[in-house]
Amino acid sequence: MKALYRLYKELQRRNVIKAGISYLVVSWVLLQVVSLISGILNAPQWLGKTLLISLILLLPVWLLFSWYFELTPEGIKRTVDVPREDSIAKKTSGKLNHFIIIFLSIAVLLLVVDRFFISERIKSELSQEYSPPVTTHSIAVLPFSDYSPESDQAYFADGLSEELLNLLSKIPKLKVISRTSSFSFKNSELPITSIAEQLKVSYILEGSVRKNGDQLRITAQLIDATTDKHIWSKNFDKELENIFAIQDQVAQAVTKALELQLMGTRPLSQKTDPEVYSLYLQANQTFQRKNTAELVASEVLLRRAILLDSTYTPAKILLTKILQLEANFGVTDFKEGNKLAIEVIESVLEKHPENAVAHAVRADIALSYEWDFNKAEAFMERALTLDPSHPEVIHYAATLELSLGHFQKAVALNEYAVSLDPLNSEKYYGLGIAYYCNDSLKKAEEALRKSIHLNPDSWAVYHILSKVLLLQNKPQEALKALEKETDKGWHNMGLAVIYHYMGQTKQANEALKSLIQYNAEDMAYQIAQVYAFRKEPTKAFQWLEKAYEVHDLGLNEILSEPDFKSLHQDPRWNSFIKKLGFYR
Repeated sequence: MKALYRLYKELQRRNVIKAGISYLVVSWVLLQVVSLISGILNAPQWLGKTLLISLILLLPVWLLFSWYFELTPEGIKRTVDVPREDSIAKKTSGKLNHFIIIFLSIAVLLLVVDRFFISERIKSELSQEYSPPVTTHSIAVLPFSDYSPESDQAYFADGLSEELLNLLSKIPKLKVISRTSSFSFKNSELPITSIAEQLKVSYILEGSVRKNGDQLRITAQLIDATTDKHIWSKNFDKELENIFAIQDQVAQAVTKALELQLMGTRPLSQKTDPEVYSLYLQANQTFQRKNTAELVASEVLLRRAILLDSTYTPAKILLTKILQLEANFGVTDFKEGNKLAIEVIESVLEKHPENAVAHAVRADIALSYEWDFNKAEAFMERALTLDPSHPEVIHYAATLELSLGHFQKAVALNEYAVSLDPLNSEKYYGLGIAYYCNDSLKKAEEALRKSIHLNPDSWAVYHILSKVLLLQNKPQEALKALEKETDKGWHNMGLAVIYHYMGQTKQANEALKSLIQYNAEDMAYQIAQVYAFRKEPTKAFQWLEKAYEVHDLGLNEILSEPDFKSLHQDPRWNSFIKKLGFYR
C-alpha cells in the first residue's frame, strides 16, 4: 500500500494525473467539434472514428511524456534532470487547473449548442414532415366519353382527359385527383355526387369526344358536386391540328369558372404534330397495362413519335420510364437500359429545365440505378420546388424519402399521395409500407387492408400485412393473411419469418430453404432480411453482399427496413451502407 501511495504522490507531483485529465477534456472537445461539423456538412462517418482511435492511441504516449519530461523556463527537460528545488511543477499544476476549467466550460457550451440548436436543426431537416400545398378547390377529371361514329377513339378521349388533368395540376391552388382514381369511374353510371364523395372533391370535369376525319367536337362541362349543378359547359369544334389549343382553352375556362388566382401563369400544353400526339396517346394507353409485352409495344410507338418530333417532351419522359422498367424487369440489359434512360431524360432536362416530372424521374434513376443519393435528393428538391402537388412528383419523392430513412417525410408524402389518388391500391400499399417502417403498425394494417380492398389480386401486399400482424403479436392472423399471398417467393419469406417467431424451427428452416432454392437470384435482399430477423448477422451480411453484386433494387430500402435494426450496431453495417453510397 505504501508503494502505491508513493506512486500516486509521484504521479501527482509530476502532474501526470492532471495532464491525463486535461488530455481527456481536450479530446472530448475535439470530438464534439468534429461531430457538429459532420452533422452540418454530412461529412463521412469515418472522420470521427479515425479521430477517436487516434486520440486513444496517443493517450499513453502523452502520459509517458508527462512522467518522463517537465516543462521548465528553459524548455522541456527530463524530470530526473530537474532538481526538486528548481521544479515549477506546482505552477504548472495551477496552470493545468485553469486549462481544465476553460476546456470543461467549452465542452459544456458545445453540448448546449448541440442539444438545443444544431442537432435539433439537423434532425428537423432530416425528418420534418412534408407540408402539402394549400389548395382552395379540388377537382376530378373523369375520362371523356367516345361518341365517334366508329367508337374507335377511346385512347384519344382518355388522352384528352389525362392531358387536361395534367394541365390543371399545374395550378398551385387547385387539388387535382390522379388518373387512376378518376379513371376508375370510366363508363360508370354512378351519380356525380357519389363519385365526388368517393374522390373527396368539390368539382367534377366531364365531357365527350366526337371525331370524324380531321374534325373534332369536344364537349366539356364543369359540375359543382355539392349541388350537382353545371357551372360551365361549352362545345369546341376544331380540326385535329388544333387539339392543343382546345386543351388550353378548356383548362383556362375551368380555372376562370372556379375563380382561381393564377398569379399571372397559364397552364399550357406542348404542341406537336397531330400524328405524333396520336402515337403518344396510344403508347400511354398501352403503357398503363405495365406488362413486359405492352412495354415493348409502347416503346415502338414512342420511338415512331420521337422520330417525327424529337422535341416532344411527354413522349420522351414516357420513353424514359419504359426504358427504366424494361431494364429493371430484365427485358433489356440492366446497365445499358438505364444508361439509355438517363440519356433520354437528360436531353429533356437540357431543353426543359422547368419540367418537374423530368427532374423527379431523373431522381428515381439516381436512386435505383446509380445509388447516388445526394444526386437523387438534389433532383427531387428541384422537382418539388417546380411542382409540389404533381401526383407523379409526390410518388417519386415519397419513395426517395423512405429510402433515406426520413420516415416522417415519407409518411406525410404518402398520405398526400393517397389524398390525390384515393382509389389507387398502390398508393395505399405505399402508405402502409411507410407506416410499417415508422412503427405505426395499426395505421399500417388499415392502409394495407384498404389496398387489398381496392385490389384483392395484388401480390406482396399480403406478405407485408402478415408481417405487420406478426409484429402486433398476432401470429395466427399473420399466417391466415399469408395464405392469400400468390407469389411463391413472398409466401416462403413470410413463412420463414412467422414460423421462426413461433419457435417452429423445422418449418421455418424448410420455408427459408425453399426461398433460397427458388429465389436466390431475384430475392437476395429478402433472404438477407430473413436472416436479420432471425438475428443471424453473418449470413445476413453474406446475402446483402450478394444483393449488392446483382444490384438488387430492394437495397434502396435498407435504411428504413425494421428487420435490419438488428445489424445497426454490427461494425460491418456502416461499411456496407457506405459502399451503397448513403452519405450518413
